[in-house]
Amino acid sequence: MTITFRNYGNPGDFELVSQFLVRNYLPDNLDGNWLHPAWEYMLSHPGLDESSLGRIGIWEASGEVVTVIHYE
Repeated sequence: MTITFRNYGNPGDFELVSQFLVRNYLPDNLDGNWLHPAWEYMLSHPGLDESSLGRIGIWEASGEVVTVIHYE
């Protein structure tokens, strides 16, 4: 399996990250990952610094998101 890195910003990235968060959710947030509603809130907040979105990193394997890191 080859894992590749890229920055957030492609059309559809919001949905890809959303699916990743939902797919990896553990009840009671036992893994400490961001919950999907926090992701939605961050990207819909009126104070969002859109120029920083490219600082979000996405790692993919076979077209599926396997890791996301963001600046929040």
